[in-house]
Amino acid sequence: MPQTLMRAQHLPSSPTRNWLIGTLFGILLLFALGALRMLELPGVYMDHVNPDYLAAETLNPTIDNPIWAVPTAYFPVIGAPYHGTQTLYVSTLFAKVFGFGVTTLRLGYVLFGLSALMVFMFLVRAMTQNQPWLTTLVPALLATDIAFSASFRTQYYIVLSGSVWFLLSVLFLFRDRLARINTNIFFSGFFAGLAIYGYFVYVFFVPGLLLIACLLALHKTRWHTLLIWGAGLMLGLFPYLLGFVFLVIKLGGLSDSLAWLASYTRAVHPLSSELSWLEALAHAMSKAVSALSNQGNEILIFGNPLTSLGIFSMGFILMLSASSFAWLSWKCIRSSDVSLLIRLASYAALPVSYLLSASLLGARLGGHHFIPLITVSYL
Repeated sequence: MPQTLMRAQHLPSSPTRNWLIGTLFGILLLFALGALRMLELPGVYMDHVNPDYLAAETLNPTIDNPIWAVPTAYFPVIGAPYHGTQTLYVSTLFAKVFGFGVTTLRLGYVLFGLSALMVFMFLVRAMTQNQPWLTTLVPALLATDIAFSASFRTQYYIVLSGSVWFLLSVLFLFRDRLARINTNIFFSGFFAGLAIYGYFVYVFFVPGLLLIACLLALHKTRWHTLLIWGAGLMLGLFPYLLGFVFLVIKLGGLSDSLAWLASYTRAVHPLSSELSWLEALAHAMSKAVSALSNQGNEILIFGNPLTSLGIFSMGFILMLSASSFAWLSWKCIRSSDVSLLIRLASYAALPVSYLLSASLLGARLGGHHFIPLITVSYL
C-alpha cells in the first residue's frame, strides 16, 4: 500500500475534522468563560507564584527582590529539587507582553488549562475509539468542573500544569498506528519525563504507565519497546539534569552542591512521616477527595470548605468511571480484543498507581499533590 494512502487512512475526513474543530472550540470556550471570570480574585501569595515571581528578576536583573530558588550559573531550569520552571517562562513571556500583575499571571495559568483540555479531548477520542458523544461530553464535564478551573487560582496550579505532558504521555500510548509503535512509545516516555519535571508527583503514575506499555509490548510482541519508553523518560528528565549541572557550576563543585541538596532535603524532610502504610493510604485517599471535590481550593481561598456540592459532583464522576470500568470488564470477558484489555488496565492502573505510590510519603503530601488525579477521574 503506498505511503500516502496509509497516511490518508489516519486523517479524519473533512466533516469529521470540522466537527472536531468545532467541538474543541466549544470545550475551550466553556473553560475560558469560567476561568477568565473575575480573573484577579482571590489575589496571590508566595506559593501561588513560585517560581513565577522570578520573572521580575529575569526581566529586570538589577532589582533586589527576595527569592527562594535553586542557585544557577546561567538561567533557572529547576525551581526546586522537586519541580521545574516551565510556568516561570510562560509567566515571563506574558509579563513581557502585558506587564506585571495578577491578570497577567492568571492568563498564563489559563493557557495551561486550555492546553490540558485540548490534549484531554483527543485522548478521550482515542480511548473511546472515536465515539463523538463521549468525545464531546467528557471533556465538557472536565472544562466545567470547578475543582479543575479553580486550581489555576491557587498553588494547585504548578502541580496541574504538568498534566499537559502527562496527558500527552497517555495519548501516545493509545495512538493506533502499529507502524509507528516505537515512536509512540518513545514519545510517551518523553512526555512522562517532562510531566515529572513539571512537578515530581507525576512519578506516581509511572508504574501504571509502565503496565500499559507492558501490555502494548505483549500485544505487539515487541518487548524492546519498554526500553524505548525508558529512553524517552530519561530524555524528558534531562532538564532536571541540566538544572543540577548549573547548580554545580554555580556553587563551584560537586561536594558543595551535594551539601546544599542535603540541607534542602533536611529542611523539607520528605520521609519524616510516621504513619503506618494503611494510615498513609487512608491519608492519600482523604487528600485525593479534598482535591477532587474542590475543598482544598476552597480552604486556600476562603479558609474553610464552603459546601458539600463538590463531594456530590466528585461522587457522580467516580460513579460514571466505575460504570465504564464495569462495562469494559464485561466486554473483555466476552471478547478476545486485547486493545479492550489494555484500555481496561489503564482505567485501573493510573489512579491505583498514583495512590499506592503517593502513600509511601505518608503525611508529607497535601491536597494539591493529588490534583493530577482530576483528569484521570474523567477517563
